[in-house]
Amino acid sequence: MSVRACFLHRLSVALCLIVLLWANAAAGQNQPLAPHDDLFLNFYKDPRPERLVGYFDDIRKLPGSKSWEGYPPSVGFLAVVFRAHRDWIDRIIPDQPNAREVEALAAALQLAGISQGRMI
Repeated sequence: MSVRACFLHRLSVALCLIVLLWANAAAGQNQPLAPHDDLFLNFYKDPRPERLVGYFDDIRKLPGSKSWEGYPPSVGFLAVVFRAHRDWIDRIIPDQPNAREVEALAAALQLAGISQGRMI
């Protein structure tokens, strides 16, 4: 294979990869966010704590809620919210948290610098 043919072959492969990556990225941008994801990712745009009432009900419906791996992102998120809105903690925490939620809430309260004794 000549140098020119080799160059053209590599160029065509590179262009195909660029087109495929661009098409994949464009397709991903058009997918709407689930309500939980939208709240989690855009809470800073409208940081009213009343929007988080029922947050754990939404999390329980997600497939990832059956294992611990789904909770660490919520821990950091809730720690920031709890620190900023201490008066809303009782309303955000579910009445009957499951074992994973108790662990996540305990970690969020600790990161927020709030005594767990009065909350859980």
